[in-house]
Amino acid sequence: MAPLLLLGVCLYGVRIQAAMGMFPPSPLPPKNSPAMKMMYCEACNTVMGGLAKDVKYLLEAQKMWKAKDLKERIMVSCQDPAVMNGFMKDTCASFLTEYRDPIAKETALRWTEDSDEFDEDIVPKEFCMKLGVCKEGHQSLNQMLHNAQVKEDALKKEKEEKEKKR
Repeated sequence: MAPLLLLGVCLYGVRIQAAMGMFPPSPLPPKNSPAMKMMYCEACNTVMGGLAKDVKYLLEAQKMWKAKDLKERIMVSCQDPAVMNGFMKDTCASFLTEYRDPIAKETALRWTEDSDEFDEDIVPKEFCMKLGVCKEGHQSLNQMLHNAQVKEDALKKEKEEKEKKR
């Protein structure tokens, strides 16, 4: 009888090494490559989008996280369903490993009374630009896919119109 696996833990008591996703880690491109810069920006916007909602709730409830709790919350951000399995989860984990502390510091300013960011909501795009992860004019993957689809549809329509004129 084979051992039963549940959430990466063998029921016979042997821990199985697992990546943040359910798949082996994908080989990531170099951090300074254009692809990785784009994926880091994507990961940042996704992570900060989820974190922004939690911080907004805390601010409205006039509460705050302890530093330890904030860092733990940041590290589980890659488990958000908005983060795709595989390469994107691996990129997210790499991003958080590198940027967890700056994210925690910037987030904690939201409940630090003498900071300029006190009681302000987190705007993911602005936040990620301030961290230096995203640049002005960055398009998300969804925006790029949408633009490509619009262009493809326009070319298809143009081709159909040319064929009708023949």
